[in-house]
Amino acid sequence: MRMWHYREVGARTPYVCYDFDNTLLTTHPSEDLREEDARLRKLAEMTVSDYKLGRYGPISEKNKMDG
Repeated sequence: MRMWHYREVGARTPYVCYDFDNTLLTTHPSEDLREEDARLRKLAEMTVSDYKLGRYGPISEKNKMDG
């Protein structure tokens, strides 16, 4: 197993000291996970949209019911 070492060049710019396969960071590891990520992203967008339309009521009322 090859160890990957890097040193920090700038604030957020790592410099890789060994050969590095860029596809590790640019290719999704699993088609199933990519599809699930897309599904969850869509659900999050729908939730925000529904909240903005008032379908969930104010958050403060929900907190009052809990306490």
